[in-house]
Order: sequence, then structure tokens, then C-alpha cells
Amino acid sequence: MTAEHKLMCSKILQHYGVSPQLRKLAEECGEAVQAALKYDYKANEITKQALITEIADLEIMVQQIKIAVGYETVNKEIDFKLNRQLERIKNGG
Repeated sequence: MTAEHKLMCSKILQHYGVSPQLRKLAEECGEAVQAALKYDYKANEITKQALITEIADLEIMVQQIKIAVGYETVNKEIDFKLNRQLERIKNGG
């Protein structure tokens, strides 16, 4: 996501507020799940484009909530989870 995209997300979050955007995030999560399952079941250009659309929608909403809760907090959790998973892989998991 570009710096311009982040600024746009910030403006959208300021306009609507955190609570409505949390509900929108939940909605987009559900739509992304459906698109992922459809693409997994039958990968073609239609299901691929639907998945791309839902990933974009989801990324926009995640970006807004990261702004709301703080990038640093989220980044620390990402580091923890990635390192933990890589350690599991290293140990044969």
C-alpha cells in the first residue's frame, strides 16, 4: 500500500469513525473468505478477479484499523507471529 493509499485510508477512517469501519472490516472478511473458497474450488479468471477485488477491499479496511489501533502495536504482533511460525517450520512443524 502506497503512502497516498494510507493517507486516503486515514481520511476515510476519520470520516466514518472506528466503530462503523470495524463492522465494515467484519463484512469484508466474510466476503474475502467466500471469494477464497470459490477460487480454491474452481480457479478461473472470474473467481481470480473476485478474489483480487475482495483482497483489495480487505486490505483497505485492515489499513484503516491499523491506523486506529496503532501501526507499531500491529507490527510488533506481526513480528512475533512470523518469527514463531518460522521457528515451528525450522523444528519440523
